[in-house]
Amino acid sequence: MIVWALSVAGVSAQSGPQNASSPPNIVLGSTSGGPGDSVVVPIYFTPPTKKRVNRLDLAVTFVSQNVKFDKLDKGIAAEIGNLDVHSDLSTASNEKGIETSTINITASAPSDATEGVTAGLLAYINLKISKNARPANISLTLSVKAVAPTEIRPGDLQVAGATVEVLTASPEPAVSCFFFTH
Repeated sequence: MIVWALSVAGVSAQSGPQNASSPPNIVLGSTSGGPGDSVVVPIYFTPPTKKRVNRLDLAVTFVSQNVKFDKLDKGIAAEIGNLDVHSDLSTASNEKGIETSTINITASAPSDATEGVTAGLLAYINLKISKNARPANISLTLSVKAVAPTEIRPGDLQVAGATVEVLTASPEPAVSCFFFTH
């Protein structure tokens, strides 16, 4: 059973032209699920106004004791823009000896593209919650490692991480009918 909810504050899920007041940003969407569930974390991108972005190198870091990276899927903006989107995973232990994972994500436009990396839903991060996970909020920290062309600095883009909320395991809900119970 897959249970998930999505919340993204202040970000439009539309692909297409942005208005002049939209700041350039990269945002992760928060999600939730119970033990054993698969959850999806969307990545949204709004490019700088009147500047072409040819390539983005991102890193998403999180404590991975109870949540494991499964795969990265292209979003609609990446499909429409024919972007090359790929990822690699590295794991380590933090200063407290707890396992952490970093998903390194690259999104790049083909050299013959007219628009570069387009606005909208770039990709989905698919995660799997451990069957033994206890209720918790797991922070996903997003950072921009590099942007091409280099006239756009990583600090020029606003970033917003997300949270994966691990819910309490509960039995299947009982469905009742009002007419049969009264």
